[in-house]
Amino acid sequence: MIYWTSTIRDYIVVRKQRIPVYSRDMKQTKQNKHVPSLTSGLGESELQILDIIWRTGGATVREVFEEVRKTRNITLPAVMLSMNRLAKRGVLNKLPGDRGAMYRPLVSRDEMASSLLGDLLDKVLQGSARPVLSSFVERLNNRELAELLELVNRRRDS
Repeated sequence: MIYWTSTIRDYIVVRKQRIPVYSRDMKQTKQNKHVPSLTSGLGESELQILDIIWRTGGATVREVFEEVRKTRNITLPAVMLSMNRLAKRGVLNKLPGDRGAMYRPLVSRDEMASSLLGDLLDKVLQGSARPVLSSFVERLNNRELAELLELVNRRRDS
């Protein structure tokens, strides 16, 4: 299903649903090669909308619009269109309500991040997690490092 008029380049998979990756989500590297960004298939507005929905647990179009317009020049119909696209993709659940439809997340922030990271590993790094792990470990604070060690130990024991 095409949600934007730009060209579909590839797909990422979230909860067994294919989400299109569009050529407008490409960024140029130093070698003048185009590679998909980590947020492939999701525009900046959609990511901001998802962030609001994840933080609040659910919101109406008007509530999201009021929050988004604090930081960017956007119209209510544009927010509505983006939220409807996210609902059609299976990322948000659209529920009827007294003050308009209520949108709730169907995919958690962690599930989305995991899916995007898995896609990056498969498509860009040919399954090698080493470069990603090195980058993550450098960014971890002591508490997060302890959590990571706990996860590694649990994985070894299983």
